[in-house]
Amino acid sequence: MTKAAKKKTNNIIIMAVLVVVLVAAFIIIKLVNREETVEVEDFSYPITSLKSGQIESVVYDYRDGSHAYIKNVDGTWYNGDDMDFPFSSSGFDSQFVEKFVAITATKKITEYEGGLEALGLDNPELTVSVTGKNSVTTTYKMGNYNPTMGLYYIMINDDEESIYMVADDLAYICRADIYDYASIDSFPGYSTDTLDFIEFKSGTSTSKLYYKEESSKEDITGYEWNWFFGEPFTRLMPCESSKMETLQEDTLQKLSYSKTVNYKATEEDMAEYGLDNPRGSYTINCYVKDEEGNITENKASITVYIGNLNSKEGGYYTREIKTVGLTQEKSNVVRIMESAGAEAVLGINPLEYILQNVLFLSINDIDGTSITFNNGQKDYVFSYESGDADNKDDDVYKQGDKEVDDKKFRDLWYQMTCIAPERILTEKVSTSDMEAVYTIFADRNKEDYYGDITVRFIKYDATYYQVEINGVTDMVMRKKEVDDFFKALTEFAEDNLQN
Repeated sequence: MTKAAKKKTNNIIIMAVLVVVLVAAFIIIKLVNREETVEVEDFSYPITSLKSGQIESVVYDYRDGSHAYIKNVDGTWYNGDDMDFPFSSSGFDSQFVEKFVAITATKKITEYEGGLEALGLDNPELTVSVTGKNSVTTTYKMGNYNPTMGLYYIMINDDEESIYMVADDLAYICRADIYDYASIDSFPGYSTDTLDFIEFKSGTSTSKLYYKEESSKEDITGYEWNWFFGEPFTRLMPCESSKMETLQEDTLQKLSYSKTVNYKATEEDMAEYGLDNPRGSYTINCYVKDEEGNITENKASITVYIGNLNSKEGGYYTREIKTVGLTQEKSNVVRIMESAGAEAVLGINPLEYILQNVLFLSINDIDGTSITFNNGQKDYVFSYESGDADNKDDDVYKQGDKEVDDKKFRDLWYQMTCIAPERILTEKVSTSDMEAVYTIFADRNKEDYYGDITVRFIKYDATYYQVEINGVTDMVMRKKEVDDFFKALTEFAEDNLQN
């Protein structure tokens, strides 16, 4: 290509670019000019003269087909298209009626070009018809949004001389989803005077939290705890009071529904909501009171099943099933349970609430008796005799017949009872025929539910020991912590034997 031809080609390209820029500029100028052709004046004008108690019915339709007809019958609001719908009359009063009668137009359109189409009023986004008790109906059509003014065009009674500008209040209160005005029932609650237990299910795991007003015979600690986790444990495990207070105050007592989404769901609907095969559930099991208010042995329960997540609504679909005796009542109402509460219920971990010193051994339990530690090679027998209750210096700690350093022994005892479980064994496996790496036998001075206690530490894997207490094994403990304790105990015991 010659220089002249190349130069000519470049000029053509430049001219084409200039044409595109000019066309774009023309479009922008046209749009600006079109916006400037709308002349307004500041104007404070209540869009209705009706008071809150003077409205008889409301009908609104969105361009996308969303529709609502709400009517007032003897002072109560109903969904006029479905009188059985669980409509919240008080909610509609506060969220629609009171807000509607307060809407005020802040500007009036005095001149505009392009007809109603330019303002979006030929095919409005929203049409609202409000009828007063005087049988007079006023129609409002909401058109385009003007981003410069941050307001919507609104025309009253199809009068092209009555076009105003309002904020988004009208669009906000005319909820496209009629269920936004559905009543929301309270989340099932419980009272400890009738509560038996609360069951948490998540996937294949189940936990049961019991309340015992007078503690439990299975509480070896003797501190009269009230809350216990049963399943997944073989026996009741006491929970720390402070942690249970937090669980109740921050979680269980704050569980709530945020919205009703379907009040007559079919089984096919339930499948769509994930409630045919729920991801989990929350069940309150309680004793029933008779007509005189006395607690009977009869039981009832209410279960909240938790289905799929609805991200838009910020929660999970739920369904309730109530059981009294042999009678079961399945609700067809589907509600949204707030995500935080649902996820807290699904994520309940009993290990976070039970007492961490699961060995449940107190020095006082061997007052006048003994405890034997076996490190896999040798037995070490220690005993304890209390002295003056007001003077710990009179207490005597012995290994065999020889007195030992009381402070060092108490420190070892504390180290032992602080070995905490790290995992729950969901599959119960008998360990009676398995050889223990370490063993503790406490000749307790109490004739309670447990009596003497035998603790065996059995190899589970490279990281954990499976701990068996009186033949029951539910948990694993970290191997290093157990090894460290028995190493320290062995060194203490051997030093005593040599000195």
